[in-house]
Amino acid sequence: MRRVARTLAAGALLVLSAVPARGQARTFYVAGAWLTASRDRGLAATSAADLGVHRSFVQSITAAAGVRLNRATAVEGEIGLQQGQSFPWKYSYQFAENSQQITTDSDMPIVGYVRVLTTPAARVGVEPVFGGGFTRHHAASVIVGDCGSGNLPHPCVPVNPPADGDDYATWEPLLAFGADVPVRASGRVSIIPTVRFMYIDRRQYLTGHDHRGPASGKGFTGGFGVAVRWSARGF
Repeated sequence: MRRVARTLAAGALLVLSAVPARGQARTFYVAGAWLTASRDRGLAATSAADLGVHRSFVQSITAAAGVRLNRATAVEGEIGLQQGQSFPWKYSYQFAENSQQITTDSDMPIVGYVRVLTTPAARVGVEPVFGGGFTRHHAASVIVGDCGSGNLPHPCVPVNPPADGDDYATWEPLLAFGADVPVRASGRVSIIPTVRFMYIDRRQYLTGHDHRGPASGKGFTGGFGVAVRWSARGF
């Protein structure tokens, strides 16, 4: 991961060193997008059946702002808000109160991209993007069942209303890449089908329970969506 990150950083510095073409003013733009992405939720294995892949599609929205540097490149920053994924699991430890819990985890990625403009000024174009950043990986748990202590267990009984459990968040590094297909709707507005992929370097455990709680899922996500982009001078 570090070697890949260094390679991407070197490539980004090379791109950013390019000077704007003569007479080519830098152009500011903003964009918003809706995406649906396949994401691996946390894993709490209680049987052999739980060891499979637990992926599902989640919805997210993103907002971005950037600057076109020249005819070939642009740089931008993007922040996303992602729908959470929930799953039940049981906390069990001999020297503590045992419980049934439901944990919901989600990501808030903040990414810097380099955008390659392969078909500038075309009505329909193709724009590869690559970059990196961090995601705020947040997991919040609620206790829905009381199962007694590890020394004196009893059948789990519902907790009504559910009690707050762990609330745990960390910043995790990520690499991202994808491609956009902008379709010009006017001189300044484009409608953009988009695909995005991210690899997130996940923490090992999802909650503060370490090995007694669920493990984080795999950090690879991939999805598609549509964006709208407005440019101050046209794109």
